[in-house]
Amino acid sequence: MERSLSNVSFRDGDPTMLTFDRPFDAVVGRYVLMFSPDPAAMLRGIARHLRPGGTVVFHEADWRGARSFPPAPTYDLCCDWIVKTFRKVGTSTQMGLSLHSAFLSAGLNAPTMGLQALVGGGSNSLSGLDLIADLAVP
Repeated sequence: MERSLSNVSFRDGDPTMLTFDRPFDAVVGRYVLMFSPDPAAMLRGIARHLRPGGTVVFHEADWRGARSFPPAPTYDLCCDWIVKTFRKVGTSTQMGLSLHSAFLSAGLNAPTMGLQALVGGGSNSLSGLDLIADLAVP
């Protein structure tokens, strides 16, 4: 669906190299830093687009903790494939746990952090399963 929004635009490219007419109030990323070879450099480059006092927010995963309980062998096998593939291509499987040090290495203030876990149950509970299936099945 296309909308005519004058306050929204899309740019394609490395966010650390892009230029903008004015600074942003916030920079938000989800599953971005885990794919960066140098997350601290990425944060430093992105933070330069912020106005003074602006906010940096990132949501990153820790695949090392992905598992089921009670064990669901197919789910666990898919998670294992994802972790192995990410490692082979250089994707960080523990960026969630590395956020604090990446922020400090980038010269940013220590982030306020939280940890979430997908918890499901019942036959109609598919929360998170679609993500695993999309990543594991070509």
